[in-house]
Amino acid sequence: KNSHKLQQYSTDIDKTVNVMKKLERSMDDIKTSMNNMDSENPLEDLGESSNKAESSIASVVNSITNLAGVSKTAAAAIATIFTSGIVSGAISYDKAIESLRINLGLTEKDAKSLYDQIKLIADDGYSLEGVTQATTLLQKRFKLSNQETKDLAQSMELLDKMGYDMNDTVRFMTSAVNDWGMTHREALDMIIAGEQEGLNISNDWLDSLVEYTPILSTLGIEAKDALALISEGVNATGLSSDQASDMIKEFFLSLTDGSDTSKDAFKDLGINIDNLKKQIDDGSITSIDALKKVSKAIMKVGDDTERARLLQEIFKGTVEYGSEGVIQAWANLDRKSVV
Repeated sequence: KNSHKLQQYSTDIDKTVNVMKKLERSMDDIKTSMNNMDSENPLEDLGESSNKAESSIASVVNSITNLAGVSKTAAAAIATIFTSGIVSGAISYDKAIESLRINLGLTEKDAKSLYDQIKLIADDGYSLEGVTQATTLLQKRFKLSNQETKDLAQSMELLDKMGYDMNDTVRFMTSAVNDWGMTHREALDMIIAGEQEGLNISNDWLDSLVEYTPILSTLGIEAKDALALISEGVNATGLSSDQASDMIKEFFLSLTDGSDTSKDAFKDLGINIDNLKKQIDDGSITSIDALKKVSKAIMKVGDDTERARLLQEIFKGTVEYGSEGVIQAWANLDRKSVV
């Protein structure tokens, strides 16, 4: 569902169509027209050399002029379309094959076989170059079926158009699979969900996922809870996703570090830190429930100086982000918003 929404979104931004298919139609039109000019096809010999990417626009113009007897102006018009086909076709093909061989250590035969799969993906309207890059990264890191590779590569190519670096996307996918036990599809859907919820307003959503996923998962925070808390922090207060993630990290570090400072801060709020951790561990409450409980207790502290002290003890340096607004938002977080 998210993948479909993303494709629609990308289509709204980028109205381009499949360039390779258009060039193929242009090539057919040119050859048909030229065939009608003489009994011989003046593009036949030229086509053979062009398919090997050996002809420049200038040489194509000269060849068409000599063979067909047309003016250089007309020849130039034909050559421009024809050599565009070469650049997007033969040259890109050779470059793609060589890239696959180098990056994946494939034989030429295997590289061509993989390229055929990539071409099928790109034929659905996706950038050939983008899909090739995505497929190469997926093949390097994961063992996936052809269908999984196709689905992921298409989504990655669309995300790349929106500024989500493919290498960082694969880094997050790796962490999400290893640390959160997500599927590759679920990892991409989390990126997409964040984009849809406005978490990339500071252009740092993917960076935040790459940086904080290993940390938050180690602290026992599930992916869906992390997404809900970050989303609430960003949308309720205007924090960046990095700042919201940093605050969440500091809270759970204080909860689990075992220091007297942290224990005393929770005690001053009327909360037994050991009991709170035990409730999270046995599943009687979630990470969100814990943060919500503490946030409510902080916002009930009437003295401004005392409240500021407790915020500093629990959230450390992240209080500089203007944290009271997000603490209030987390205190009021509706569990229905956690998907």
